Amino acid sequence: MVDFRHGVLVALVASTSALAPAHGEEPEPAGMVIKVTGATTPDLPLRAEIPANTVIRLGQEVELTFLHYGKCKLVTVVGGTLELSKRGFTTAGKVESEAAGPCPRDIRSSRNCRAPTR
Repeated sequence: MVDFRHGVLVALVASTSALAPAHGEEPEPAGMVIKVTGATTPDLPLRAEIPANTVIRLGQEVELTFLHYGKCKLVTVVGGTLELSKRGFTTAGKVESEAAGPCPRDIRSSRNCRAPTR
């Protein structure tokens, strides 16, 4: 016979682990690299999406232009550090320019989405 307390403990652990985010789950992107001159840490090639809340280090002369998804702005930063969030960005470098940019559409699929039937 199964001990009732053991069953409750197993059910509690199973329910809390289902609510926790999966390990290795990547943060949602907050922007995209449009142009980069020089090396960044971490390495961000052209058209790479920039994960939210990731600190990017730029060399003194490194210029990075990115599209911020939430603000729909094209921003160019030179040197220092840069961190994007869903709502904005912070930098210890110099903001060379900030202009209106295209607003990307969110086209991710839902787990509940079903393929059309014929």
